[in-house]
Amino acid sequence: MKSLAGKNIAFRVYMDIQVSIDGRGQSYKASLKVDPKEKMDSSLRYRTHFWKNFMQRGQNKCLVYVQNKNEEDIIVGPDFFKSPFSEIGVQSGS
Repeated sequence: MKSLAGKNIAFRVYMDIQVSIDGRGQSYKASLKVDPKEKMDSSLRYRTHFWKNFMQRGQNKCLVYVQNKNEEDIIVGPDFFKSPFSEIGVQSGS
């Protein structure tokens, strides 16, 4: 660390989250590393194969239930799908 004293250090923060659909098989589960500032909808749309099946052409067919470690569970409605993970309250290990 002494060699870095007085210099700017850049870093990225990622969260590990599990995404699944209740009542569905193994094909509806995914583990993701996401940036807390990524928008939930775009991140899940491009990084999971099942999000598009339930969110066709802007017709949102579900709610998102977030189970956080050591925090209260959150239900996210379609109005908040375009919000970043950090604004919704999703944390690492969710």
